[in-house]
Amino acid sequence: MIEVKNLTKIYNFQKNTEVIALNDISLNFESTGLIFIVGKSGSGKSTLLNLLGGLDNYDSGEIKVRGKSTKDFNQNDFDSYRNTYMGFIFQEYNLLDELTVEKNIAIALELKGIRADSISINNLLKQVDLEGYGERTPCELSTGQKQRVAIARALIKSPDVILADEPTGALDSKTGRNLIKLLKMLSNEKLIIVVTHDRNLAEEYGDRIIELSDGEIIDDIKKQHCNNTDTLFNKIDSAKIEIVKPKLSFKISIIMGLRSLKRKRIRLFSTILLAAFAFILFGFTDSTMYKKSEMTLNSLYDSNADYISFMKSQYILNGNKEVRHIESSLSEEDILKLEHKFPNYIFTSVFKQYNDSINSYLYYDDADGIKNYYFNKKINGTIEITNDLMERYNLKLLSGRLPKEDNEILITKYTYMNFEKYEYNNNDIKVEVVNLDDMIGKSISLNGKEFKITGVIDTNFNEDRYQVLLSNKPSELLYDSLKKEIEVYLRSGLHSLIYVKEGYYNNVLNPKYTGIIEEGGKLQFYKPEDDSIAGVYGASGLVSNIINDSSNILWKDGIVRNELAENEIIIPIHSIPKDIAIGSIQPLDELLPTTTEELITEFANQHFSEIEDEFNYYGYYNYTADDYAKYIITHSQNEYHEEFDRDYFKETALDKLLNEVYLKAFESIKFLARDFIVNYEENVTVVGFYGPYETNYNAYPIIVSNNIFIDFLESSQGDYKFVLTKLSQNAKEDIELINFNNKIENNIQYNIVNEVTTIINYIDSWLDDISSLSFYAGIVVALFASVLLFNFISVSITNRKKEIGILRALGATSKNVFIIFLCESLIIATTIFILAFIGSFSISKYFNYYLRNKYNLLITLTSFGLRQTGLLFGISISVALISTYIPIKRFSSKKPIDVIKINN
Repeated sequence: MIEVKNLTKIYNFQKNTEVIALNDISLNFESTGLIFIVGKSGSGKSTLLNLLGGLDNYDSGEIKVRGKSTKDFNQNDFDSYRNTYMGFIFQEYNLLDELTVEKNIAIALELKGIRADSISINNLLKQVDLEGYGERTPCELSTGQKQRVAIARALIKSPDVILADEPTGALDSKTGRNLIKLLKMLSNEKLIIVVTHDRNLAEEYGDRIIELSDGEIIDDIKKQHCNNTDTLFNKIDSAKIEIVKPKLSFKISIIMGLRSLKRKRIRLFSTILLAAFAFILFGFTDSTMYKKSEMTLNSLYDSNADYISFMKSQYILNGNKEVRHIESSLSEEDILKLEHKFPNYIFTSVFKQYNDSINSYLYYDDADGIKNYYFNKKINGTIEITNDLMERYNLKLLSGRLPKEDNEILITKYTYMNFEKYEYNNNDIKVEVVNLDDMIGKSISLNGKEFKITGVIDTNFNEDRYQVLLSNKPSELLYDSLKKEIEVYLRSGLHSLIYVKEGYYNNVLNPKYTGIIEEGGKLQFYKPEDDSIAGVYGASGLVSNIINDSSNILWKDGIVRNELAENEIIIPIHSIPKDIAIGSIQPLDELLPTTTEELITEFANQHFSEIEDEFNYYGYYNYTADDYAKYIITHSQNEYHEEFDRDYFKETALDKLLNEVYLKAFESIKFLARDFIVNYEENVTVVGFYGPYETNYNAYPIIVSNNIFIDFLESSQGDYKFVLTKLSQNAKEDIELINFNNKIENNIQYNIVNEVTTIINYIDSWLDDISSLSFYAGIVVALFASVLLFNFISVSITNRKKEIGILRALGATSKNVFIIFLCESLIIATTIFILAFIGSFSISKYFNYYLRNKYNLLITLTSFGLRQTGLLFGISISVALISTYIPIKRFSSKKPIDVIKINN
């Protein structure tokens, strides 16, 4: 069965010392029989046994098993060889302490891919006189019982060869003799090779005795032959040899891993707690990593802010070459852009008209002149009320009815609370406001337009959150924070708007239909010497292409026009700069008095003779025309020529200046749209003036030709203060919406503005610093946790290297051994991961809860999610893999016998 030819084994020690363990020996072993190898210590007995079993490598010669040489075997071949043909009985038993007797025996069979059943194992235990010992562990057995377990383990897989190294060395004579008797009985069917010092036992029971000395055979005695006396190695075709690749079920690997955890429980428990704590710190630290979009979305969700407002900003370069960030109105084009970008969201427009104070309609003022920030006393914009809007934003009509006419509005419950607090002022008469119905039918004027209140609507204003602003002794920090927050909350939400009927904007405000653009029109009367956009501007703002009454217009050359030609405009008189010279023309405030006096003097000189007697009625003075002129100038009325009073000459002088000076000077001026930047610019000709010289209210538009009106309208900022949209509560969709908030394209940014984003923007730079610190702190903590776990696992495996050698000797591959120890490592790593996950998640949640409840901040500073879970799991599992692989790889590269014999 086994042929040994010219086998040599040399051990190399330090200082270049060589020891020849076997020196060119040759042997043949039959397929059955009990063969003893005897000799003094160091004679090469155990070395020969290890070489036969594939536990060690020879330097020269050859070993053939059933005609197949092991010379070219690789590690996997030797694993399969030991697993298929060899059963080992070690001198020190080499049982696996963490397994029961039954599991110690079963593992040898499991490695062959055969499921071990309890009946077979119990029968085998009965044969070795260990019936009923299956559930005991090795530490509960005597030395003889351990040796019989080792025999049972060797027999369970029915190997062709059993190798026993000093099997009786640790046994008493009786137990040892019984063991040899058992082996003798088994040798009728198997080849059993025993290494022993006991020559008497060998001579009594051995079929053959081989004696070694200094690595050479000095005696080879065959006492008797088995029934099969022919040597089979020359007769069996090596191609027919079936070598079973070692297998080990994952279940057995897990069981062995779990049982191994029972060792050094205190150290294991301490390490798990310490590593889990380190990983908790890492998980929490990483959860503070600042990603503005994610933090914004989480903060919105956690604050129950179910809708957001988009406002428009522009970035411009001012005269000092500094970039300025300014708010701008949104146009229909902006809204179309948002709708195209986010087709799954519905955008609702809030227009900027009627953004006005209601202070004049509040009877009382704040006590002691101290501003109450809870009440804003103003309207922040206008929105059309529809059934869809009420349903989407959960709005409820509390009192009255929806508006039906253009002059009817709803006010919000929050606005009603302003009147409830300060009472309604009706022309300085106090009207008590006790309930919602008290405001029905009341009127308020906003930006010059009067409205009638038809109802009160609930917009879910968060009264509880801002109650502290009504407190007499609020926390200063909290108070300052909330007063800033509520200003944004009201400016960007539904709570401080008026609600008009559906279609109101197109009917009343849309320039496409009304012919009036509410804001933006400016006049540049001369170009300054430098290249800046500074200059003298008219302050009108209103723009129209409608001529209502041509008879009230002072036309150029007296030519009345029903329609303006291209680039022609008519400007309100009040828009002419009065206190600034335009080119060589004196300021109008200087020209008008002078011209008025000239006309009065001329009139007095022409008509004084008509009233001279009456003017000198008392005869005390000899008055002249000059005195009459002074009289007209200093009196509001003229008793002598009633139609020709001071105002008459002022109006005549103004007409004269407009016709003779300004119409000529304004043949070419610039009309433009300008706020912080010039959006539109056109050279125009003034063909008329209208309106009063002075006015306190800007109600007179610049009248322009159709081509200018259309071009100007296209370039104007738009009428929308902001747009609202509901969050979908789908994080994947909503995060895209939030990301759009941070993008700047063509110097334009659409900002999400509400109470949450304002706080985040306010502490943005601070959060960036915290994030940077968290990043480096996270790396340090992760490294510490990883090293701690790595050290524990790798040291634990190193301390159990003998088990690795035993498993390899039993036929387990490096992969089998790796899986066994990996299961143990993964159990530890998974336990740490679970503890770290629970701890990090809980601390993160509590930290956010603390910020919201202690400091009233509407932000979710820490976000523990998939990233942190993945990192904790990935690092812990990766460390488990690496810390298992390295020592297993190191010990698997050694010969099994060397690993078994390494001292701890």
